[in-house]
Amino acid sequence: MLKHLNKLPVLLATLLSLSILHSHAAGQLPTVESETLDEKEFVFPKDLKGEKQDVLLLAMTETMENGTAQQELLLKWEAAIRESGGLPNNQSAYYFIVMESPPFFVKGFIRKDMKEKYGKTVSLDKLGILFIDDIKDFSKSTGLALDGEPTIVVASKTGEPKIVIKGAVTPEKLQQLKAAL
Repeated sequence: MLKHLNKLPVLLATLLSLSILHSHAAGQLPTVESETLDEKEFVFPKDLKGEKQDVLLLAMTETMENGTAQQELLLKWEAAIRESGGLPNNQSAYYFIVMESPPFFVKGFIRKDMKEKYGKTVSLDKLGILFIDDIKDFSKSTGLALDGEPTIVVASKTGEPKIVIKGAVTPEKLQQLKAAL
């Protein structure tokens, strides 16, 4: 029995890290019918193409100004991912703005702006906008905080967020994302 005591700190540290990771996990991603910016129909999260999991870079926003600010931060995430050699295991990331549905004529302007900002570096089939009825309900049902910060999610194939990273990219956050894959 005493010979196993030296392993106790390692076991406790492992259990603590698992509980911390689990505390950041969220609910379930809801089904949203949309289209990618290459104008193909897309059912979120069902049509995500990762074999075991998917990486989602989300700008969840209540205002256009905040959505623009989050997009700028997500572009920095995209650059950091690309400059670091991409994601492990040929994993690709999807970029979505999540917002309440504006009047129909405004949607085209939002799509055009997103194509211009991301289209030079991200494939259009990995870009989309999730127009939803209520952003606060989306936040509550997924467990993803609506806090004005970009949200990076590693989600299982069943749509369960497993790892959630918030805010601007840092070397530590980029390493955390890559380690989760």
